[in-house]
Amino acid sequence: SGQVGGGSSPARQLDSWGIALQPQNGASLESLHESLRRGRPPVVGRLEKGRLILDLRAVFPEQDATLLE
Repeated sequence: SGQVGGGSSPARQLDSWGIALQPQNGASLESLHESLRRGRPPVVGRLEKGRLILDLRAVFPEQDATLLE
């Protein structure tokens, strides 16, 4: 599940699908998170339980190929 956001429903959760990423080759989770955010296009995820979660609720079908790249 993912958060709706702030405002009037800061604790509301929505069901969603996501991809959980873990860095390889000794890289830190924070460095993976930062490099994806600084990419073109930027990819924004959330850190949760030692993983970087990309919430697919925020990805349109026409963006799938770009995200995979």
